Order: sequence, then C-alpha cells, then structure tokens
Amino acid sequence: MSNIKISLTVLVPGATMVSEQECSKQLKKPVINKKGKYAGKPAKDKNGKPVYHTVTVPDLTKVQAHHVMVSGSKDGKKSKESLVYYTRKNKTVQQVINLSEEAYDYYVSSEVPHGYSANAHSWETMSKKQRLEWHLKSICSSLGGKMGSYVVFND
Repeated sequence: MSNIKISLTVLVPGATMVSEQECSKQLKKPVINKKGKYAGKPAKDKNGKPVYHTVTVPDLTKVQAHHVMVSGSKDGKKSKESLVYYTRKNKTVQQVINLSEEAYDYYVSSEVPHGYSANAHSWETMSKKQRLEWHLKSICSSLGGKMGSYVVFND
C-alpha cells in the first residue's frame, strides 16, 4: 500500500445553482425630482426626508453574463444590437485528491511531461515546487476547476 504524500484541494463547479435571492442585490436608488432632472438631489417626502426606490440588480460575482449580437432590419435599415442576459452560476464544491509518493517523485523529476508545451531546457531549470505546481494545475484544469490549496506531507 502506498503512502499519501500530497493532498490537493480542487474547487470545481457543483451541480447546485446559486439561489435566485443570492444572485440579486437590493440597491436604493433616489427618486427623480418632479421636474424630470436629477441634479444630485432626490425628491423629498412630507417630512423633508429623501425618497428612494428599492431596485434589484444582479450580483455580478454570482451570475454569468452572456452577450448575443442580434441583427435585423427596420424600414430598410440594417441594425445590430447587443443583448446581455444573465444566468446563475453553480456553487463551487471542494474535491480533495490524495496523491502517492510515487506520483510526487514523478512530478518533481526532471522527466519532461507529455503535455508540457515549452522546451525541455525550461523544464529542467524549474524548481521542484514549480514542477509540482505545474502538474497540480494540469490536474485541476482537467477536472474543470481551479486549484484551491495543496499540502505536501513529510516522510
């Protein structure tokens, strides 16, 4: 049985979407004066306090924006318009992967891996930590996630 040498935490998108309430922010927007001009001063109520509307806008950290170019013609004139719509992101999940000593020895070795696109000389000049991190990042990208953290255990 092989010993665990590395514990890698990968952040991958899960199957559960972020709730609709989490995706929206409540903002207070001042009511425009009756004259139709904002002029930096919101409208006032009977007591002289400013009046605000509550506006719901998407929280851009929890939604993904999609851009679509739509072309059409109206009255013989061609026009293009960019439409933006938002979809909720999936909640991230932490996946922990334990790697053996044999994997660690290969990751820090001077043998150039198959997926490494640069020349062999640049691989040989990398430190052991850089080689290890390159392998760990390739594992994370193959899972469709991002590297959270990793721990290298002592012997």
